[in-house]
Amino acid sequence: MEEFSPQVEPSPGLARMLAQRAVKNLAKKTVKSAATSTMSIKLFIAMVIFVILMLVALVILPMMVLNMGDSRYSFITGGQISIFGEAEIPAEFLPIYQEAEAKYGVPWNLLAAIHRVETSFSQDVAVSSAGAIGHTQVRP
Repeated sequence: MEEFSPQVEPSPGLARMLAQRAVKNLAKKTVKSAATSTMSIKLFIAMVIFVILMLVALVILPMMVLNMGDSRYSFITGGQISIFGEAEIPAEFLPIYQEAEAKYGVPWNLLAAIHRVETSFSQDVAVSSAGAIGHTQVRP
């Protein structure tokens, strides 16, 4: 026995309305999904920044404070001269750098690095094109 099913063709207006509803629903779901994933990314970035700040606060800062007196590990003083430094830095400048470190608190190896970069340890002391002068090329 055959079932009777009436053949009703939807009108073009009804089909268009159903398609528009489907598109709206899909758009709403997409926007919600995008907002959720954007929130997740922002939350992840905030957590990474928080972890980095906590690492600095709980590990690096105490290390700096505790090692102030030990020049071998301190971030504040120049420490011991390396093998590279012994070969590269002229011996006549070491006492000058170390005296400046003691007097002004600037690490001697930082002073040596500036002196090396700016004038190759006084091999090229001239007025720069920017008007900087002297061994560390300071602008007047």
